Amino acid sequence: MSDHSKEPPPATAIRRHPLAELTESELVADDEPKLFRGVADGWRAASRWGSPSLLAEHYGHLEFEVAAGTHTRLADFLAETAQDGGRYLVETAFNGEKAVLLSDYTRPPGFADALDEIPGTISRPHWFVGGPRTGSKLHDDTRMTCGWSVCLFGCKRWLLLPPDTDVHGLGLAPYSHGVDSWLRVRECLQRAGELVYVPAGWHHAVLNV
Repeated sequence: MSDHSKEPPPATAIRRHPLAELTESELVADDEPKLFRGVADGWRAASRWGSPSLLAEHYGHLEFEVAAGTHTRLADFLAETAQDGGRYLVETAFNGEKAVLLSDYTRPPGFADALDEIPGTISRPHWFVGGPRTGSKLHDDTRMTCGWSVCLFGCKRWLLLPPDTDVHGLGLAPYSHGVDSWLRVRECLQRAGELVYVPAGWHHAVLNV
């Protein structure tokens, strides 16, 4: 039997960086996606979002819109997700009681100042909760913005393609189902406490494993 743990990572794999390298200059040096470890150390979110049971304990009473006009308590959504993982909760409005979620973390140092000042961009937090097999289809973020995403529980598989990729020519039109080829792909498995940085214009798809 082969020992897969000793095999080298694929050439497409995104290398993990230590948190000490998470600076603005490191981020934009080569216009490549990056993966940083240990980002959530010290965050209150690590002890409140770190499992479905912790989420339910601290925020199970909060209500979220899970479909047009359909709201549900987070505790009920988590119970449903544990059964089939079918729906993906995406929240961008942190008004009322939900505002507390934004105080559970702090922006990493490389994202503290200058990256907010790129003309035409907007800083808009997104909060995602989903079970296995949920995620996002291939897309690139609006207004050519860069973005960062931290995983607090579970594992996410990322596939990324550079901005100059002819996704339509490859049958990879955003939000389509055709996947004929992945050229110049970058990929990684993002685990709890790790941050993925997506440069502006990079096409990406995410699967919650």
